[in-house]
Amino acid sequence: MVVAAMALGIGLNSAVFSLVDALLLRPPAVAAPGRLAHVYSSVPGDPLSHAPMAFPDYEKVRDRARSFAGLAAYAWYPLALERDEGSELVLAELVTGNYFATLGVAPALGRVFGGLEDGPGAASPVVVLSNDGWHRHLAGAPDVVGRELRLNGRTFTVVGVAPRGFRSLIPGLAPDVWLPIHAGAALPTGITIDFGGWTPGVERTADRTSRWVWVTGRLRPGASAGQAHAEAGALAAELGRDFPATNARRAFTVVAARDVRLSPVVDRTLWGGSLLLMGVFALGLLLASVNVASLFLARALGRRHEITTRLAVGAARGRLVRQLFLEGLLLALAGGGLGLLLARASNAWLGRVALPAGAAVSWPLDLVLAPALDLRVLGFALAAAVLTAVVFALFPALEATRADLAGMLREIRAGASAGSSGRHRATLVAAQVAVSVVLLNGAGIALRSLVDTTRVDPGFDPERAAVVTVSPDLLGYPEQDAERLFARLRQRVSSLPGVRSTALASHLPLTFAINFSGGVAPAGGDAQMHGTWPLVDFASVGPGYFETMRIPLMAGRPFAETDDSTAPRVVIVNETLARRFWPDSPALGRRLKDGAEVIGVARDGKYRTLGERPRPFLYTSLRQDTRGTCALVVRTEGDPRPLLGAIRNAVREVDPRVPTGRPRPLAEAVAGALLLPRAAAGLLGFFAALGLLLAAVGILGVTAYLANARVGEIGLRLALGASRGAILRWLLRPGLAPVAVGLGVGAGLAVSAAWGLSGFLSGIWPIDLKSLLAAVSLLALAAGGAGFVPAWLAANLDPASALRRE
Repeated sequence: MVVAAMALGIGLNSAVFSLVDALLLRPPAVAAPGRLAHVYSSVPGDPLSHAPMAFPDYEKVRDRARSFAGLAAYAWYPLALERDEGSELVLAELVTGNYFATLGVAPALGRVFGGLEDGPGAASPVVVLSNDGWHRHLAGAPDVVGRELRLNGRTFTVVGVAPRGFRSLIPGLAPDVWLPIHAGAALPTGITIDFGGWTPGVERTADRTSRWVWVTGRLRPGASAGQAHAEAGALAAELGRDFPATNARRAFTVVAARDVRLSPVVDRTLWGGSLLLMGVFALGLLLASVNVASLFLARALGRRHEITTRLAVGAARGRLVRQLFLEGLLLALAGGGLGLLLARASNAWLGRVALPAGAAVSWPLDLVLAPALDLRVLGFALAAAVLTAVVFALFPALEATRADLAGMLREIRAGASAGSSGRHRATLVAAQVAVSVVLLNGAGIALRSLVDTTRVDPGFDPERAAVVTVSPDLLGYPEQDAERLFARLRQRVSSLPGVRSTALASHLPLTFAINFSGGVAPAGGDAQMHGTWPLVDFASVGPGYFETMRIPLMAGRPFAETDDSTAPRVVIVNETLARRFWPDSPALGRRLKDGAEVIGVARDGKYRTLGERPRPFLYTSLRQDTRGTCALVVRTEGDPRPLLGAIRNAVREVDPRVPTGRPRPLAEAVAGALLLPRAAAGLLGFFAALGLLLAAVGILGVTAYLANARVGEIGLRLALGASRGAILRWLLRPGLAPVAVGLGVGAGLAVSAAWGLSGFLSGIWPIDLKSLLAAVSLLALAAGGAGFVPAWLAANLDPASALRRE
């Protein structure tokens, strides 16, 4: 029982720690990762304090910064890998020619990029495959070097394969291919991460307004990140003087790679969530340890004859403590070993699961988790085994070998559990109850949050609808050809049996898609310069969108086919944006600063998360704001699942080469909005049930032990005329008193823990009286039931039989 409890507790904690290790602790699989440093770009007041750089800025720092032995740039692009049966979306990392050399990554097969392949107009476009991409797309063919791949309509030659352990400098990202940055940037592409603008007609590698490359360098021997930061700051000031239009207030920041994993802002959020997750699992392990401690204490007290005899004949107490502790440590280590097998199985499962980070866009951004049992995880498991052994074995060993021989002999003669032993057992029971209250309250909060979140009106109807992403821009489709393809596709899918309506959109709400934001201001407002207009999220949607998504229009009309590039620019605003810009008058017919006319007001909805406050939102006409990648929404008569195959076939009939995402129900696409509440409710619910069970078992064990130790006294009291009710109350009192203490302490701890939980779950107050009262009541009922059973059995003993047993 002890080994099983420790295996479960240590195994689950090790699995969680290995996941945290993979995301936040494990250095990248490169040479001397401690010598790497990241270079960021920012402007005071920017929402993102550590942003990527413009490629010309990177070149300036690369050529002038003496603190770096090498400085590499990289960015991520979605590409279409063309195959005989169609196109497949892949994630590519565009890198400078010195990328692999700077990181010290040697290829597993072939070679990496050379200097001649890192320039505009390189004669022979080449790619390096990732190990995952090699096996996924070419079945691990040994003759892969020299093969050709068609990416976005252009032919590339495979020159090498990266080693198995190297994926990217960003944990979780796993590109399929690496391309030289100039060749990749020249490809036709769709959505890319860009924190600036994109000057039309200017190559991206020459555009100072487009900040799209991340920069990492290797420090020279003897140089520090602080020196590199000062040098980069001086270069930023120089660029500000030379190019005031784009760099006047821009600063460069150098941060040692060991101090950041994703970005300083994102890291803080990840650390907070990771510590909360590990805290929940640690509470589960603590609860199991306390329960086992009760068993060990009862077992050690059962050996009082042996221990007292050995002490009486001169055995050293320290030797007896070491013996008892070693027995517990061996059980904990055995449980830890089995727990590592559990963690290994969990890691193998997580290694095969790709968590979608984007939906309804062309980006194949699947977060590939790669937890492993490295030295840090093994050390964590060993430390957990030792600490749990200290909790459940050392304390009972010290109690069982205390030096008061006379007192121990009196307890043996009395056959009772009075004195400090009873107090210690009561303390353990109170601790179990307190931890269980915390877990039950947390589960109640998470469950209420989940229920409340599912009741939130998202502003649209995700049921009986399907969505598929289509990306003709990845194949270099001209804008007019892409529009014609979308029109044919919509017409073809609309003709399918069971389809009620269809519509196109740049992206959909609640799908973790990249949110477009732009400066928006009302005509005649105070904001005179485009750069000072407030940022508002927006989406480009086509005719039929509001009908297909079932978003009510509170006023005005939806977009029509005639709202194209030849017609005056029109927009639709949501209620929050209408109230903000025109609080005292109707929004219909009003104009924005860019001249667009408001033709409709849509009901407010949820756009990023279900827990967000009302957010201003703007809809533009897709025919006036064309997109190379669109999500096709299909409203069906019934369940959309039977139509998914037909929708995919319809796309292939229109153009078999066009890259598409996997058709899926719209409800499934937006299900990620409930991911955190569901995970929290499930996790806390599991540990709350475990805590309730362990607490009940602990109380049952204590009450049964007390009754068994006092069988003779019970028989004597019954023989002298004591009622069975009095015996029942006499036995329940010492067992339930620590329960009352644990409930009080646990309620206080639960309120404190809820403060942390309220930061991660929406709509929950830190003091949730309903959840707290439910947790306390449920645990009190469980404790009363667990204590009543052995007490009732003892109170119904036959007095003569009880006296004969004594």
